[in-house]
Amino acid sequence: MSMDELEKILLEIKQLNEVKEYEKVVELLTDSILEDYTNDNLYFESALAYYRLGKYDLSDNILDKTLLLNPQNGVAYNLKGIIYMLKKIMKKVFSYILEQLK
Repeated sequence: MSMDELEKILLEIKQLNEVKEYEKVVELLTDSILEDYTNDNLYFESALAYYRLGKYDLSDNILDKTLLLNPQNGVAYNLKGIIYMLKKIMKKVFSYILEQLK
């Protein structure tokens, strides 16, 4: 697949994420598309869509792949940090709720 095709797909995916069409991003970025292009930006856009859909574990796993492809991808590290923080906060919230139920 050509670089022009990659740029076209990446532009479309970014636009979909910007207009909050996250389900469509997930639909379009199939495993085969991601594997064919092996582009860290495509993986990041997929992770971003899953994050915005509240699927933090899946987003985090995709970010790992993003960083394998490009260890210098700063936005991927930022999103991983946000996910980590949210997971820690949610864990603490659940512990408070469970304590209240005792």
